This record gives sequence, C-alpha cells and structure tokens, in this order.
Amino acid sequence: MRKLFACAAITVLSLCSSLSIQANNIQISNVQLLPGTSSSGYATIQFNISWENSWYLTSAPSNYDAAWVFVKWRKNGSSFPWKHVYLRDEASYHTITNSGVAWGAMELGKLNPGSAGFNGTSNTSNPVVGVFIKRSSAEAGSGNTPLLTVKLRWYYQYDDFNGTGVVSSGLGTQDAVDIKVDGIEMVNVPSGPYYLGSGGSENNAFHTPASASTPYLVSSEGAISLTGSNVDMTFTGSGSGMAGDPNNIPAPFPKGYNSFYCMKYEMSLQQYVDFLNTIPAANAGNYASINSSTHYNLSVSGGVYSTTLPFKAAAYVTAEALLAFLDWAALRPMTELEYEKACRGSASSSTPNAPAANEFAWGTNGSAVALTAVSNLGTTNEVASTPSNANVVATESGNSLEGTARGGIFATANSNRVSSGASFYGIMEMSGNVWERAVSVGTSGSLSFTGAHGDGDISTSPSNWPAGPPSYDGFGFRGGSFLYNGSILAISDRLVASFKQSSNNEAHDNWGGRGVRTQ
Repeated sequence: MRKLFACAAITVLSLCSSLSIQANNIQISNVQLLPGTSSSGYATIQFNISWENSWYLTSAPSNYDAAWVFVKWRKNGSSFPWKHVYLRDEASYHTITNSGVAWGAMELGKLNPGSAGFNGTSNTSNPVVGVFIKRSSAEAGSGNTPLLTVKLRWYYQYDDFNGTGVVSSGLGTQDAVDIKVDGIEMVNVPSGPYYLGSGGSENNAFHTPASASTPYLVSSEGAISLTGSNVDMTFTGSGSGMAGDPNNIPAPFPKGYNSFYCMKYEMSLQQYVDFLNTIPAANAGNYASINSSTHYNLSVSGGVYSTTLPFKAAAYVTAEALLAFLDWAALRPMTELEYEKACRGSASSSTPNAPAANEFAWGTNGSAVALTAVSNLGTTNEVASTPSNANVVATESGNSLEGTARGGIFATANSNRVSSGASFYGIMEMSGNVWERAVSVGTSGSLSFTGAHGDGDISTSPSNWPAGPPSYDGFGFRGGSFLYNGSILAISDRLVASFKQSSNNEAHDNWGGRGVRTQ
C-alpha cells in the first residue's frame, strides 16, 4: 500500500505538503483537492495511481486484480483521529482516465454491497466507503498499469458517518483539510462451486459424512448441516480442543461460493504503520507490537510509528489489532471456508477444481522448497537468495528463514503458480510466511458472522464480528507459517481452525493476517 498525504483549503487549490510511502507495487502520487463552487458543497479528490503485475483474464481462472482505494481526512492541523471519507453511490461523479481517455472500470464499494447506496437524499446509512480501480475487458491481459488519473467527488459538508446515516461533518468552504489516500492490492475470487477438504490426511479436515477421503462440494451459499439427522458435512477429529465442536453453518455465514475480493498479500509492516499513525494514540498503543529483529521492526518515537522493513509481512498482530485494521480499511475478516475457496478455486463458474490430497496453496502436495536467506532485506526488491528456487517461507526439510518475507517474494516475470507459491487465483503466501486468521466454524459464537464490512471508523465495531476480548475465540488460523512444515501448510489443514487467546494482547512472531471484501 502506498499513501499520499496532502493538505489544501477546500475552495483554494494549494498543495501544502506531501508525504509518500511506498509499499508493494501500488504507487499513489499527486494528491490534490480540487474545489467546486462555493455553493456546491463538494470538492474533487484527484490523484494518480499505478501498480505492477496487474491482470484481467478471459480464460481460467477468469479473474482480475484491483486496487482498493479509500481516503482519510481531518481539519488541517487538528489532532487525531483522522476521519474516513464517505462518497455517494453515483458512478458519474467518479472517473478513471489514462492520458485523458476513460480507462478500466471503477467499482464503488458500499458499506453494504447488496443494497442501494447513499445518493445524497436516501439510503443515508449505506455510503460508499472506498472504490475498486481495475481493468475491464477492454484492457484484458496482464502487465503494469499505466499512470492513471482518478477523480472522486466528495460532498464534504455531509460526510460524517455515525453508524446510522451520513451527517454533517462541520466543514466549511474555507476550511483547510488534510487528505490521505491509501491503496491495497486485491484479487477477485469469482463465484462458483469448490471443494472443502482434499481427501488427504490433514488435521481435522472437512469431508462428507460418508468418507474422510471424500471432499465436500460447496455448491451454494446455503446453510450446511454439521449436526442432526441429515448431516451434510463433518470434519475429522471433531471435538478436539483445537478444532472445536461442529456447529451447523447458517446461510448468512460467508462460504466463498459467491464472489469476493481478497488481499493479494498479507498485511505488511508499512500498512500496519499507516494504520497506527491515523488512529487515536490510545488505540495505537494497544494495537502496536513494538519489537525488533532481523525480519521484523516496529518502533515509535514522539507518538509516530515507523518501520525499517516496510515490505515484510507484519507479525505479532493480535486479533484485536487485525480486526481494527480491517475496520479502518473498510474490509472484513475472511472465513475459513473462503480461505479454502481462495486457494483451491473453481475451474469455471459451474465446475470445481478437483483437489489433490494434502495440497498446498500452489495446487500440489509437493514442491515445497523452503526459503533460508534473502537478498535486499526489507526492500521493495527483497528476493529469495537461498535457495533460488524457494517457493514457501516455512521449515520444510529443517530449513527456515526464521522470520517473515516480503509479500510476493517468489513471483517473478517468469514464475508460474508452483514456483511463485500462488493460489489458483494469484493470491500470494496463503501457505507459510504468517498464519492466516479466519473466522472459524468451530465455535457457535462465530457462526453469527454475516460478512459485515468495516465502516472506516474504529470507534464502533461492525456487527457480528468474531467474539471479542480477551479470547477472540471466533477466530482460528489456517495455512501455517514460517515456523511450520508438512500438513500444517496444506490448504485443508484445520489443526488450529479454532483458537482461544490467553489474553487480549497475546501476539506471536508468526501471527499476521489479511482481509477480504464482498463484491
């Protein structure tokens, strides 16, 4: 994620200062606040954006990537917290161009995607909280995006959101404001059926009731019965302390059949820092894990957080911190079912991919080559040095980097799915690096989760997110980390699919995470 910070008076175009922070691939620059007329009540947020390794595929896996962009504001010179920019659900007000010509597509990310959005008079409780910038079929293919110009119309006078509607922000036409534009790379996971479990020997894996070697086909977002007289699905080792007891999965619980977006990379240390520096100091102090090692660094001075390793995957991330980050970014947690779909995928909108027993995120049950050393430590071009053909950050064959690596470290111009360690849809490090936190089906409290999104304001929690402090027992872990090997790295392994923290601030050097968003 790269952000750019600008301060300008709403009715006077004057870029006061800028601070740009680079992260994996996305580049945001030239943020400006272009005023409307004094009576219009709106201004235009304009910026340039580009990113590397973008795609729009018309053949399998028939998906695309996108930049999720959201904006924060505050009155110039005021104290924290920053506030989230809320937009109207009116597509004609927001544009993308390449050298003055319309380019790609913009998808408006509403707080509640399936409902009508705020249009200035109605649907006030459903504003646009961010936008997806992506290729369209006209730009099908792959490669770096051109330098795009994005314009978002911001009705600043009615932009505070209190959970029930868009209300007056108190901004006047002569107020100077600070603006921050943030971007996170996302990957589209198309709708379609898929298998839970691989038929292998993974811990507590999902399977049909008839046989532990038969994966379960998810063919809709409908409810799944795990108990009672008509059981649809079960999992090996049910009742174990780590896996949790089986509970029926209700229809509203996100199962991954419907389309969603997933962060392309695990949350980076720079994203962690950006988050901490734009929330109230008391909250940041609770969420920050100050520590320093070869592969991790987070420090604070004068209330400002920083890192010397911005491109590394963030570690020591508590459940509380990850949930707050996702709320701040207007994303949400993924479920453990969505995790398996994002890794394994569907061959088409009607045909699931057949799983390989004990398969890793890259689709085979072999080819796990662990990274032991990197070059260009902590930089944007940190790469695998030993061995040069590594494709996972784990302890396979007793080897380990003993820390996290840069997101996407194994992807090159010549890599394929196996050599890059990518999921079927091009999502990176779903096996190894840091644990993926996911909403579990192993605890009854977590099954009330309906996929509600964060609203950009961490002062209130979204409804029905995983059970809170101190245990956060609605969360579990999938995909393993740099401390593990073998089955634990496999897509369908559920050894710690349910996990209770011992305290609110429990954190470890291999705990990280990423977020998703319903399309």
